[in-house]
Amino acid sequence: MQTKTLLLFHGTSGNEPLEKMSVFENNIRNFSKEDNDLTICYLKSQAPLLQTALERAAQKGISTIRVFPMFLLPGTHINSDIPAIIDNFNKNYTQVNVILEKCLTQDLYFAKYVSDRVK
Repeated sequence: MQTKTLLLFHGTSGNEPLEKMSVFENNIRNFSKEDNDLTICYLKSQAPLLQTALERAAQKGISTIRVFPMFLLPGTHINSDIPAIIDNFNKNYTQVNVILEKCLTQDLYFAKYVSDRVK
């Protein structure tokens, strides 16, 4: 089973955030204990968009895609927009299992990270 990991960010204008995303992506790869198939994608404003990243993964034969929303709180994007994009994708790629992970504040590891940082 091939798994693809998508780190989903909101998206923003300007080049400086893109440079920081590249550094973040490299840091994730460096901390990872295995060779993760990892891609950063965006909800809007920048490429690749989530829909495009999902389609590219499916076209490469990926059977499972994990979407990690890099959003602090659950809101309209987490509760409606992202699931709608995934549902639309699933209509055309029924053989691909897409797992939408929790947003950051719903993840105990993120709470531990913040707790450790504020000590």
